[in-house]
Amino acid sequence: MDYSKYINSIRLLSLNAIKKAKQGHVGMSMSAATITYTLFTKHINISSVDPKWINRDRFILSAGHGSLSIYSILHFSGLISLEEFKKFKNNSEIVPGHPEYLKNNFIDASTGPLGQGIGMAVGNAIAQKYIVNKFKSISDLFDHYVYALVGDGDIQEGISYESMSLAGKLKLNKLIVLHDSNDYQLDSSVETVFNEDLQKRMESMGWFYLKVNNEVDEIDLAISLAKKQDKPTYIEVKTLIGYGTKNINSNKSHSMSLSEDDIEYAKTIFDLKNEEFSFGQNIYDHFKTEVLNRNRKYEKWLNKFKEYERENNSDFIKFNNYLKRNYKIEEILKNIKFSKTSVATRNYVKDLMDCLKNHNSDFIIAGCADLEAATNIKINDSDFNYDYSSNNIKYGIREFAMGAITNGILLHSCLKTISGTFLVFSDYLKSAIRLGTLMSLPNFYIFTHDSYQVGGDGPTHQPIEQLAMLRSIPRVNVFRPCDETEFLAASYKALKSTSETNILVLTRQPLKSKINTSLKGTINDGGYVLESDQNPDITIAGCGSEIDLLFDVKQDLNDLNYKVKIVSIPSLNIFLNNKESKIKEILNSKYGLFTIEPSSDAYWYKLSSYVKSHIHFEAKEYGKSMDGDALYKEKGFNKDNIKNLILRKLIKYDNN
Repeated sequence: MDYSKYINSIRLLSLNAIKKAKQGHVGMSMSAATITYTLFTKHINISSVDPKWINRDRFILSAGHGSLSIYSILHFSGLISLEEFKKFKNNSEIVPGHPEYLKNNFIDASTGPLGQGIGMAVGNAIAQKYIVNKFKSISDLFDHYVYALVGDGDIQEGISYESMSLAGKLKLNKLIVLHDSNDYQLDSSVETVFNEDLQKRMESMGWFYLKVNNEVDEIDLAISLAKKQDKPTYIEVKTLIGYGTKNINSNKSHSMSLSEDDIEYAKTIFDLKNEEFSFGQNIYDHFKTEVLNRNRKYEKWLNKFKEYERENNSDFIKFNNYLKRNYKIEEILKNIKFSKTSVATRNYVKDLMDCLKNHNSDFIIAGCADLEAATNIKINDSDFNYDYSSNNIKYGIREFAMGAITNGILLHSCLKTISGTFLVFSDYLKSAIRLGTLMSLPNFYIFTHDSYQVGGDGPTHQPIEQLAMLRSIPRVNVFRPCDETEFLAASYKALKSTSETNILVLTRQPLKSKINTSLKGTINDGGYVLESDQNPDITIAGCGSEIDLLFDVKQDLNDLNYKVKIVSIPSLNIFLNNKESKIKEILNSKYGLFTIEPSSDAYWYKLSSYVKSHIHFEAKEYGKSMDGDALYKEKGFNKDNIKNLILRKLIKYDNN
């Protein structure tokens, strides 16, 4: 069969959109068209009536700049209107420059930052393999594949190594990655910067490798062969960048604007005579037949789904509750027992994990980047690495991949995740955190070892600027709890979340349990009055480890006949989202506000506009390798220094 008129129609429609938008990624939109055509007409099963059907084949365009090769197919299939398609790069949720995940569209992940799509595809494949092994009696409801399309840039990113290495170790046989290998990138030819033997690289990581020409039949056969493997498959397809343009086989075609002459030239190469955005009904009929005929699997699946529903299958009932987001978080967390109090807040993670493990929390996949003993993140005695029905995964020392993989797990269906590392290493996965929030995913991160008091490991392990970074990301709530009550509140908030990322930042050193800490104040307001004298002269506020210090300071100030209010602000993000009147009521005192945190986060200064005056004490420099408590005090986080700073403020006001 001659597929050229259909594939070239994808290309020409893409060029029409780029010309109208006045700029776009021409290169891959041309080179990848044969790959995307083959996938969508011969392999990918979707449902036109249920875009997020749980058993659809997942497709993640890791090289997100090739988005038009997907949008064009969705348009020809009747899934994106021409009116919407023409809005490419022009204020459209449906056809943005790079694909964006929405709850009701046919895009399975937001992509653009290269390499992360591979990590998210690995996460999808982990979720699929976990579900079919955990819910075995209904495993035929989840027999889909995960496809990813990558470009030369994706496989140069470090996250591709991290993610693919783990995928190979885990033998994720439902994962099939196709590579649009066109030999050029934005600045140069690929050979200028990259000379790896991809076959050796993939096979050394436990992948099945194939290399094929850019022909439908060869790609189709390679995918069919991939489906028979017991390991993930990597299919390298040799393509021509910018095919149909004057800049074919040149980095100049990666991204460019187009003139009418460019369009006419392409039409000559494609042997098409179409007017702009105008294609024959036969093109639409072909795509609707080939792509939408794949709805048949959905219809069969739906019958099977209803059959399990009628049978009251126990696995079905449980999983269907998860699909409805009925996790019974409140009931589960009522059973938490803190083995000890007045300990390091990271110790409460073990209590949380034990509670989840003992109360049927198989909707959560938990894991960390080789720091189980330090972070206490371990939800199961076995590991997914050897038992696919286990909901505990060892990510190895792969922080960035861990972040992208958890995004992929959350995107897959109804599973939740808990993952973490040391706070200072959150730098490694910041880009994945950001992309997760862009998709409104409810990630739950636990970052421990939160300040100078890390101690002897020195400044490489003592975080300074990380809290500023994390709090600045939209749709993120950062919590630094001061005891088990605030820890429980933050955990509840994180597990209940449906669209925000929640991050718990925890200590290595022990903190005292408090009498008046508030679940409600933490969850709803992000901050609250922990203790206050009547008509306070000064409000002193902080979070986490500094609350202990503030209690000591309050006692000394009381001894000097000053009245003090202590405010705990475990989540500065949430606190600042309160109404102005609420913030002023909580912070109000005679002379103003003093805040403290061993970080360089300027977010605290946002409180200045709600009070008469404000002093903030912060970390200004890296630490050093020495006893953590001694270093904390040396850096000014000690009772006498903080008391004297506040006294200077109070005495100044008294004298006035």
